[in-house]
Amino acid sequence: MLDKDKIVVVAIGLVVLVGSIGGGLVWGQQEEASAKFGRVLLAPASALLAFGAMSARKEHRIQIQIVWLLASVVFLATMMNMVGAHWYDTDLKRTVAYTTVLHIGMMLWIYSINFRMTKEHSEDVTSSKPPPYESDGVKEGEFPKEAKNLKVVVV
Repeated sequence: MLDKDKIVVVAIGLVVLVGSIGGGLVWGQQEEASAKFGRVLLAPASALLAFGAMSARKEHRIQIQIVWLLASVVFLATMMNMVGAHWYDTDLKRTVAYTTVLHIGMMLWIYSINFRMTKEHSEDVTSSKPPPYESDGVKEGEFPKEAKNLKVVVV
């Protein structure tokens, strides 16, 4: 992962983490149970995204980003459910609309980084070939003519 991509992933993870924790402080007891579930699911996924980008291996970073994307889909679905339950509240609809647009933008950014990393990882795996097998003058696919110094011990 490029340094720029790593900075972006950490920043998005921290922004969403702070936003999901702060959302609970703002909404308090007015929040629907499903929206609370989505927010509570997104907070640890965002923490995992931020800290996983700094310390995880490349193949694990790809999986961590997929976990965050799935948690984000659940979060957006629970937010839409909350809007459906409180359709009359225009302030809530406006807030959820801004949050949804911003969150989808961050999801697309993470997805593009994930796509690039997956493509690089698959090229690394397919381009490496094992060294040719050769042992004691016997090439791959050939059988030795005679066995030298063969000692069999039965215990």
